[in-house]
Amino acid sequence: MIVSEAQVQRVLSIYRMQGTQGVKASPSSVRPRPDTVTLSKEALEKQQELQRLRELVKGLPDVREARVAELRKAIQAGTYRVDSAKVAEKMVARFLVDRLAADLPPAEAAEEAPEGGEGPSHGSP
Repeated sequence: MIVSEAQVQRVLSIYRMQGTQGVKASPSSVRPRPDTVTLSKEALEKQQELQRLRELVKGLPDVREARVAELRKAIQAGTYRVDSAKVAEKMVARFLVDRLAADLPPAEAAEEAPEGGEGPSHGSP
């Protein structure tokens, strides 16, 4: 919004007029009102959906036991193989993402970062 000099002068003249007329509220008649916020129906629905998803995520295990058991079995059997090309690809991708994020101003970096401060999934158990 652009405020012109004329608008500023008009506001100042109104304040001056009020000051010369003695328009003042007595301290006893002025009571601060608490701030209030009213959410739209859509916002309330989004809030409920977000709460539902939070509860759903809380119910998920921190460790995928089936995947851990599968990997443990492959390691013990000697059949577990690491794809070095995939590891290198993920390392380079992570480096580039971190580098790009470091170049962003702080506000943008905070908006773009996933919740919890962790980067993209690396396919680990």
